[in-house]
Amino acid sequence: MKRITIINGMSDNSYLTLEHELEVILNKNKANIEFECFDLRNMDINYCCGCWSCWVKTPGRCIQEDEMPRLLKSMINSHLTVFVSPVHMGFVSANIKKVNDKMIPLLHPYIGIFNGECHHIKRYDQYPKLGLILVDRISYGKDSYDMITSIYQRLAINMKTELAFSILSDGNMEEVDYAISHL
Repeated sequence: MKRITIINGMSDNSYLTLEHELEVILNKNKANIEFECFDLRNMDINYCCGCWSCWVKTPGRCIQEDEMPRLLKSMINSHLTVFVSPVHMGFVSANIKKVNDKMIPLLHPYIGIFNGECHHIKRYDQYPKLGLILVDRISYGKDSYDMITSIYQRLAINMKTELAFSILSDGNMEEVDYAISHL
């Protein structure tokens, strides 16, 4: 059975209809896929302070006491991690960015050459593919979507995986339903 971690970075309750539609999609697929969902707005996750303790003092673990270890454990044990975010000011929500910044313990501090580029060495044998669902109600446009997708393609390279899909939605979840149903 496939395992998917959903990281919901919706910033407020104005997205409840969309979140309900996502829940319906997940329930429809739960016979074939095990889901674990994290609603970031209801979680205690601190901002990364850039101290590098997760590499030096407590390898693989942030020294801040928050709920991030539970999220990282789910991610590393899944086949796919999906980031769900509104587009704010042309980028993902602050909650999603905060999680991305705190994913650094998933890698070693050591550098290796991969495809002619310097990247951190893997800490784990297997990493989940990444998925991205962006909700753009204001219409920041294709340029913002392309830039965000490009950044997440680079994040996937850094995480020794691939970006399985990137979807830009105005709230319509048909493409999301298709992407999850056809994993």
